[in-house]
Amino acid sequence: MFKNYKKTKAQGALEYLMLIGGALLIAVVVILLISSTSRNSTNQAKTNSNNLSKLIDNTIIPPIITDVDCNIDSNVLTITINPPSGLGMNRFLIKVDNQTPKPADGTFYTSNANNIIYANTNDFGINTLNQSYDVSLIALKNNSRSRPSEPPMSCIAHN
Repeated sequence: MFKNYKKTKAQGALEYLMLIGGALLIAVVVILLISSTSRNSTNQAKTNSNNLSKLIDNTIIPPIITDVDCNIDSNVLTITINPPSGLGMNRFLIKVDNQTPKPADGTFYTSNANNIIYANTNDFGINTLNQSYDVSLIALKNNSRSRPSEPPMSCIAHN
């Protein structure tokens, strides 16, 4: 009778140790999963923050055109702009009416110290006296383009 009692007592202790061991194993697995998720979340947050910074740095706000003059006698298109501050942009494509923005030869128009851009009216087909032309600008930065400035500014060709 004592022999059976010792066996069941040992069996109960072994089952108790197995339960504790299983609980510890599950706890260790859960802790490892939580800590690795935390590290992944931190890395993902850093990546998202860097991507947002790049997006903000590469955002291009089109300049505001304040005045346009189309003089076909002297072949000069003069565009006065109010550029967005702090973006360091000084390269532009000029769009007249619904034409493809120019220049297409790889050179770019730049504004001078007075924020005035000069171009040749012949390059844009501005050659009919008293005709109205819609002019807009596209700013360039880091090989990216802004949308055309809106609304386009109208100029009437004169001599």
